[in-house]
Amino acid sequence: MSHPACRRRFEREGELVIHIDQMAAFFPATGAPSPLHEVRSPVKAVREGISLLGMSVWTLTLTIARPEDGDTDLDIEVSVTSSIWKGAAPKEGDAVQGLVWLQATFE
Repeated sequence: MSHPACRRRFEREGELVIHIDQMAAFFPATGAPSPLHEVRSPVKAVREGISLLGMSVWTLTLTIARPEDGDTDLDIEVSVTSSIWKGAAPKEGDAVQGLVWLQATFE
């Protein structure tokens, strides 16, 4: 907290609280190969898919950026299996964090 405004607020209110449960972020993973990116996002939608090799598959719609003008969010879809997702099935509104392998081809 080197910025004076942050320091003054902290000194005045006694605590600094940062909420990240509705944060939408997408950035290169630190120290990882270039295709790996970290995503932190609320789950916007969940589609239950097929069963693959005995595993459940879900496709999550994740918001990775919100424009300043409040228009349409930038969303991506990520498929996860029950071998990766531990616990209860993901649901709309859950805050998630994970690594994704970003790969694309443009012509």
